[in-house]
Amino acid sequence: MTLEELSQRLVEGCRKLDLPEPIAVRRGFSFAKFELMIAPETSIEVYFNEETQSLTSALIDEGKRVFGIDDYPEGGVSHVHPLGRVDDHVRISPMQIEEILEQYVEALRRLRGGE
Repeated sequence: MTLEELSQRLVEGCRKLDLPEPIAVRRGFSFAKFELMIAPETSIEVYFNEETQSLTSALIDEGKRVFGIDDYPEGGVSHVHPLGRVDDHVRISPMQIEEILEQYVEALRRLRGGE
């Protein structure tokens, strides 16, 4: 996937899930870091590297990573850092950006007490 394709799919996925529009806070020739501001102290960060196809993401709340999903295709490793156990690495099957966003919607719901 190209950086442009990822960017477009990220924007479309956010619209479908009623998430804030992603803003590119850092961008290079083959990488970008996007931020979705959920609330003043809460955001979702998404980093994509086109060369390695790695996609990492994190839910940041009050300055701390509280949930994350990482995919490193070159090493064949995809894992989640579960809500409440962010230091753990739970292996998962690779997910598309749309599926990842759905996981963040669920994590936000749980974070806000909607277990």
